Amino acid sequence: MAVCVRDFADIQSDIDKVTKEINDVDAQVSKVEAKVEKAEAEVEKARAMRREIAKELKHPDLSEKERAALVAEQESCVADLTAAERKLERLSRKEEYLRKDKEQLRTKKAQLRNKEEQLRKKEERLQQDGADKKKKLSPYEIMDKVYKDATYTAPVRVHGDHKPVTLEEKKKS
Repeated sequence: MAVCVRDFADIQSDIDKVTKEINDVDAQVSKVEAKVEKAEAEVEKARAMRREIAKELKHPDLSEKERAALVAEQESCVADLTAAERKLERLSRKEEYLRKDKEQLRTKKAQLRNKEEQLRKKEERLQQDGADKKKKLSPYEIMDKVYKDATYTAPVRVHGDHKPVTLEEKKKS
């Protein structure tokens, strides 16, 4: 049974480690969620900027120099938008990976809890078996019990004075 106690301690230690890992992953997920929101805002900002530049380019009274500057700014904005979209995609994948990792850790924790419960049941069975072994009756006790349970009391052995002696009396002497 000492082995079971050690096993319980090992399993509880593993459960604590997995719980800590879950908390760490949870913190990472929170940080990544914040970064995803920031990246989404950057993408939206770049799109809005591109729309503004497109509106300005539609004005017919722009000089060639202004038009060239706006086109360069638009290209820069498109590059920023592409970079922001890639960053958003990468962060979204990372967030999904962390969520899957978190789910796997929760599954592992549940398996460890099940294993702990199985060990607890096994220990209870072993204790019960040990108690049953302690309760095992000797052949004399079995015979005495059988005779006590019978509707009549039969003598087990007779002494020289022909007095019946039961096993219980024999054990006492």
